[in-house]
Amino acid sequence: MSYSWLFQVKGSRIYIEITDMDFKDKQTISTQISEYVSDNIINGIWNAGDRLPSVREYASEVEVNVNTILKSYNQLELDGIIVKKRGIGYFVTENAQKIIEDEKRKEFIRYQLPEFLKVVKMLNLTLNDLKPYFKTLELTGEKK
Repeated sequence: MSYSWLFQVKGSRIYIEITDMDFKDKQTISTQISEYVSDNIINGIWNAGDRLPSVREYASEVEVNVNTILKSYNQLELDGIIVKKRGIGYFVTENAQKIIEDEKRKEFIRYQLPEFLKVVKMLNLTLNDLKPYFKTLELTGEKK
């Protein structure tokens, strides 16, 4: 999925909103949209209590069928990430950030970490070889 970026200022913080989607064949479009919404929540674009774009509005924005957005929103609702308020719209739940972080952590440990460790072993990298990169994360203020 490729994105273009929209910078927004809210108070003293600058937020980066992912605005364009370029769908890939490896996942269904509804899954990619769910991940896009989750990414916006975990990156602070949408916070607890924020209203998401309406199904029709979002479908028009990303140029997909309304049913595709509805399927994505329904899955996010089942996962406890968003909640539908009848007649008003979909809203980010209070614990959405934690739910997403927990799920992304599990996915990372299950899928990405083994591949990373495989490459580390293949290249005979040591912990000392990798330490400077972890220090870079600490200096940039990335989450631990």
